[in-house]
Amino acid sequence: MGAKRKIYLLLTIDYILGLISTYLALVITKTPFYWQIIILAPFIVIISEVVFKLHQVIYRHIDFLDIWHMASAIIVGQLITYGIFINYVGLRFFISSLAIFLTAICGSRIVFKIWTDKKRLADQKESIDKLKTIIVGAGSAGIMVRSEIEKHKVLKADVVGFVDDDDTKQQRTIHNTPVLGTIEDLDEVMKIYEIKQLIFAIPSASGSVVKKVNDVAKKYNAKLKVLPGVYEILEGKVQVSALRDVNIDDLLRREPINIDLDSIASYLSDKVVLVTGAAGSIGSELVRQICRFHPREIVLVDFNENGLHDLHFELSQNFPKQYYTCVIANIRERNRLAEVFRATKPEVVFHAAAHKHVPMMEHNPGEAIKNNIYGTLNVALQSAESGVERFVLISTDKAVNPTNVMGATKRVAEKIIQALGQTSTTIFTAVRFGNVLGSNGSVVPIFKKQIAEGGPVTVTHPDITRYFMTIPEACQLVLQAGANASQGDVYVLDMGEPVKITELAKTMIDLSGFILNEDIEIEYVGLRPGEKLYEELFTDSEQVSPTNHEKVFRAHLEKVDPSKLFKQLDELKELGNTDDKLFMLEKLKEIVPNYKVDHNNKDEFAATCRY
Repeated sequence: MGAKRKIYLLLTIDYILGLISTYLALVITKTPFYWQIIILAPFIVIISEVVFKLHQVIYRHIDFLDIWHMASAIIVGQLITYGIFINYVGLRFFISSLAIFLTAICGSRIVFKIWTDKKRLADQKESIDKLKTIIVGAGSAGIMVRSEIEKHKVLKADVVGFVDDDDTKQQRTIHNTPVLGTIEDLDEVMKIYEIKQLIFAIPSASGSVVKKVNDVAKKYNAKLKVLPGVYEILEGKVQVSALRDVNIDDLLRREPINIDLDSIASYLSDKVVLVTGAAGSIGSELVRQICRFHPREIVLVDFNENGLHDLHFELSQNFPKQYYTCVIANIRERNRLAEVFRATKPEVVFHAAAHKHVPMMEHNPGEAIKNNIYGTLNVALQSAESGVERFVLISTDKAVNPTNVMGATKRVAEKIIQALGQTSTTIFTAVRFGNVLGSNGSVVPIFKKQIAEGGPVTVTHPDITRYFMTIPEACQLVLQAGANASQGDVYVLDMGEPVKITELAKTMIDLSGFILNEDIEIEYVGLRPGEKLYEELFTDSEQVSPTNHEKVFRAHLEKVDPSKLFKQLDELKELGNTDDKLFMLEKLKEIVPNYKVDHNNKDEFAATCRY
């Protein structure tokens, strides 16, 4: 509002207050009503205010002297009025009118002053509480965050501007908020504007970009809030506006995968899909993603009653229209599988059930063989006999040049797929990938727990490295590989660059707000039984060729002789019923010649080794 308009408004308010004051004075003193007095008395006071230049006072800065001047102006105006109308009104009216005028007009100024002072103090407090903030990313997500901050004062962010790498947005404003530079300029922007908080709002950005911004935030001791990654948003786990602290998943995240939705839908939509190990971390995520392709029914098979119950509850909440069946079954029991397949008639099978913890399986090789080999054989044979269209085995990078029982048994599972693919009308395929963030038993949740308990964080070896991808990313690629499936092939997922576990531990300690070697230490506990320093996705002898998806590759493995393999499996099964672990492992090596058996590992070490 302009200054003149404000003056006119205040004078109008004073005139209205004058009318009311004069009227009340006439009523109180029982003076006869003269409309000339009611109209002219407040007008004369207004003229007096202007003569005293009270209209130039900024009332939020009013003080006692200003109140005195205002009272003087009102007294002068009232004296002039009394002089004009002395023959019509008495002294009682003059005194009453003056008292009411002073109370109304001076009182209104005092009340306004008190209100503005309180508002100013509240604004100052709010301003102090607010953190000077830069939003990294001026795209749709960044703009939504800006809007959320405006709507919800509880976020306590004073947005100074955006930074964005889009050249077309430089030196421009978005919703009255300037774009101050690119991410490369962030260091300088932080210094110039004394930024105390960064909000990372690029859901599709890679982990390297998040890490760069996190490093700048640490340099200036600023807070870093992160808009969830694209996978979290797509999976419905968070709202777009749900800002959170940066975590290790953000620093390891990769660019989102472009998947061929049509090719996946072509073999999942309106089909009966069976998933073994459905209650596990990989199996349950496969189920969630399969739901989005609207299968006719999903059959959830697992021996873990509690996990299956939890998944049932989740699906009933998130996918209320999806029809699914929960089946408690052990894949080792062929008769039970036959019952399940007869009742549900699956058309697509994803086999994710497996024992996967390396040290545990070193100590319990018989259980690994029963579950990973013969459990897989049961599900695969039942799929072939039931006329399943497509069977996808979830394999592991530990099947490559295996040094442990778990990896060797998974390589045998791959060989079963290769063998059955030579004779069956069911398309058998396997998908091989490395570690997934957040999966049951993965290193990240273990480190989180150790940090929460005050350490130490235990790492097996200073030089150990692993491949990592998120569970949703892995499952998307599994579904994509299933669409590309050809008979008996093993597919390898692009796992990106390997991560050094020591660096991962250091980063997690830092993100948790602790200082390495002061608050929390890293303790090296030695390689676990059967563990390698680094994992491989394929052997030197395996040829790898691209597919029509840039992150899925086909591994051309040595050809499997089905009759020889099944004879060896029969012999291994006989050994599985004995306590002779040595013969068991030697037979396993006979089936997987590049399996490196370490006879020096003692059972006790395998059972009690530290994670």
